[in-house]
Amino acid sequence: MTYSIRSRSWTVLFYVCMFCLYLIPAAIILGPALLHPKTIFVGTNQDSGQFMWYLGWFWHALVNGQNPLTTTAVNYPYDFKLMLNTSIVTEAVVFGPLVYLANTVFAFNVVVLASLVLSGLFGYSLLRAVGARKWLAVLGGLLLEMSPFTVNQLVDGHINFSMSSAIILAILSVTARFLQRQRRPVATGGLIGALCVAQFYTSLEMFATFTLMAVIAVVFYTLFSAKTLMHRTLTRIHFQAAVTALTVTLALTLPGAWLFLAGLHGHSTPFMPRNIWVTDVVNLLLPTTAQWLHTGLSARAVHRFTGDLSEMGGYLGIPLVVGIVWILFACHRQKWVWVLFIVGSAATVLSFGPHLHIFGHITKIRMPWVVVERLPLLQDATAGRIMFYADVSFVTLLVVGLERIMRTSRGRVPKGVATYLLLIAAACAWIPTAKFWHQHVLPSSNLFRQTDFQTVIDHQPVTVLVNGYWSFGYVMQALADSGYSFPVTNVYGFPYTSWMANGRLEQEFSNDFLFESDFSRYASNTYDDSLAVSNLRKYIAQRHPAHILWLQGYSTPLPPTLAYALTQVCGRPMTMDGSYLWQVPSLSS
Repeated sequence: MTYSIRSRSWTVLFYVCMFCLYLIPAAIILGPALLHPKTIFVGTNQDSGQFMWYLGWFWHALVNGQNPLTTTAVNYPYDFKLMLNTSIVTEAVVFGPLVYLANTVFAFNVVVLASLVLSGLFGYSLLRAVGARKWLAVLGGLLLEMSPFTVNQLVDGHINFSMSSAIILAILSVTARFLQRQRRPVATGGLIGALCVAQFYTSLEMFATFTLMAVIAVVFYTLFSAKTLMHRTLTRIHFQAAVTALTVTLALTLPGAWLFLAGLHGHSTPFMPRNIWVTDVVNLLLPTTAQWLHTGLSARAVHRFTGDLSEMGGYLGIPLVVGIVWILFACHRQKWVWVLFIVGSAATVLSFGPHLHIFGHITKIRMPWVVVERLPLLQDATAGRIMFYADVSFVTLLVVGLERIMRTSRGRVPKGVATYLLLIAAACAWIPTAKFWHQHVLPSSNLFRQTDFQTVIDHQPVTVLVNGYWSFGYVMQALADSGYSFPVTNVYGFPYTSWMANGRLEQEFSNDFLFESDFSRYASNTYDDSLAVSNLRKYIAQRHPAHILWLQGYSTPLPPTLAYALTQVCGRPMTMDGSYLWQVPSLSS
């Protein structure tokens, strides 16, 4: 009895220590947000505001009898299918009530915290399932939590990708445990299917790339096990579990898939630009400014890469590369070693994109992604985000390989010490910077909640003028906090590259004046006043706003040409807390 109590006490202490360890990266990334949850959120990019809007929208739509997957609350008066955007339905279902219990910023911070800690816990569970001892699995889980893919995505507040990391690790953990024990196939299959559905409604892109990498893993596993394929198929894959998982996945993802495909309207142009957000070869060994290990020299070097910091998640680090080489040398006769290495290498090569990038220079060397990007759904994927699967494969290879080495070393202290030192070095290389980016919520967001403003607007559609495409993300956070009290003609986060440049978006959104109400083009002194007036009238006729709003604090001063057009068409504006509100007259005459 005493032994049992002591054993349980040590087990509880172990898990408490592990949980506290996994809180450290989250605390580094969230930083001041943990102390001031009402005023600060992680991420300098306006993407954070977009995600806050989605966190509250799902339950708001249900309570008001609306479809949570389509809306006219943005992009008014046109119906906007949210599956074309990063609608994070899964997070909204689970964490959305926090928006109403507290506020959008608090809910957003909780999602960041949960996604990081869950990534560590599910990473630990996966490594334990494949045979790693507890403390090796703990360090491996810490590595998976601090994956450069996840950390760099959070620079711009991409909680869809940080939560995708946790869900995918959960799928792999449950699958690995089932393949070992073969217990309760229907229940396990249902759980795997439910997790796949959760991933689908978190990020359709990650769902597609996960499917691709799963197929690659199964193909290479089959090739390495060709002689005993039938035996392995019958003993390792349970038919009931597979059918249940597939049925649950297809049944519950069908509505979202239909809305996504219907929203494309037959267009085949990729959402995102090619040859920009990819992994630079140098990035494999060079940390970015999102990693603690970076220096001023490395920061200047990384600045030469294409894309932005949030998409530079290809960093592996010298300790991890050294560990992989060690495992390949020490365990080269093990088939699973080569399967994991090939899958990780395949993910790395695919993340290079259509052409190889070396120090920011786009070479003419064509890479396998030129074939993959032609597949359904994957044409809209960003190549650099495939690197997450390389992180998972290589960390699993390292941890399980080190476990095998420690078992065969027969208790030799030097190899045991070297094993833990290598894992600690790999973890140190991946520690996020303590100076992570944070953004204060602008005080003008309180305008939407004021009684005078609500009385004037009276639930009528509004055009919110912003000085650039991304700026509307800040407004979305304020709209969510105000309870979605009025629709806006703006839309944020929709593909803004080739479709918009070719005019294809205008077929659906009918915006010849300014996409997003982006007035950056009017900053030029050469823009004609009469043309501005003409375009404004045309825009009003197409979008039917009742009011046009310029928010103080969210935008730079209005260009004189645009200010002149607004005054000519709408008259003098009302002033509220330094912001300007124009009432749009009827243009029928």
